[in-house]
Amino acid sequence: MRTALIVCSGASARAQLCALLEDRFQTAHASDATHARQMIDELDPDLVLVNDPIGSESGETLARDAVQLSAAGVALFMRAPAPEDFERLGSEGVAVFEKPFHRQQTSRMLWAISSAKRRLEALDQRNRTLLMEIDSLRLVARAKALLIQYLNMTEPQAHRFIEKQAMDRRVSKRQVAEGILSSYEPERRSRQGD
Repeated sequence: MRTALIVCSGASARAQLCALLEDRFQTAHASDATHARQMIDELDPDLVLVNDPIGSESGETLARDAVQLSAAGVALFMRAPAPEDFERLGSEGVAVFEKPFHRQQTSRMLWAISSAKRRLEALDQRNRTLLMEIDSLRLVARAKALLIQYLNMTEPQAHRFIEKQAMDRRVSKRQVAEGILSSYEPERRSRQGD
């Protein structure tokens, strides 16, 4: 189940924000900004709802920090925000909601924010996987170049050599390539010797 952190100093406002999330989120609560920052770090929530003000600190400051501290969708509830607040905070990753809010519409928007956050996480993971694959291909290409240079292999022979080594040793082509690079690249040998 998705998790949401509600940061609110008043009990009635906290109950209203909890009602927005209904059965879609498991909720945690913080009544001050210091505690909220700790909980963001510990929980890694999907959604952070900040009800401005929070004691002596502005909700805007905490909402900006929440964007920096986690990948959570962040919503800031403010009384009479200026038109530029929506754009300025929105460009920083904070969704601004005006108080009082329409319950059903706000609930749908919060769900959409959380869903978009999940989609972005999946894309980020896919991007990291692709970058690792590209890095592996580069290592294999460098290893092939060394085999061609030092062992006078052709490109197909070097390719087949790396594939066969990977199959025989039951390791990845990347691991075989790293072994070749450490054998033939002097700077790699000296770094591994340190």
